[in-house]
Amino acid sequence: MRPLRNLRSEWRNAALEDAALGGLRATVKALELEAEQSLLTQLEGLSADWPAGEARDAEEWLIGLVDESAEGCVVGNRDALHVLRIAVGRSDDQL
Repeated sequence: MRPLRNLRSEWRNAALEDAALGGLRATVKALELEAEQSLLTQLEGLSADWPAGEARDAEEWLIGLVDESAEGCVVGNRDALHVLRIAVGRSDDQL
């Protein structure tokens, strides 16, 4: 997805002046969304068998995903970690 997103971003300004490029940019965006949906579907399938009741210490698990010893790793993953914390909070409320 990242290469598609990068390409679409690179074309942003040029597409404002070129209708054909704007159309191609829209096609790239559709491919990007299709790729994202495909990955989410794969993730859903892979996680379908995970036990639902074992999310007691999700915060520690999430922090364990980030190798804090790597320089800049925590900072680089802060947004993703925040989104995961929100998601875990919602799932904890549902349990």
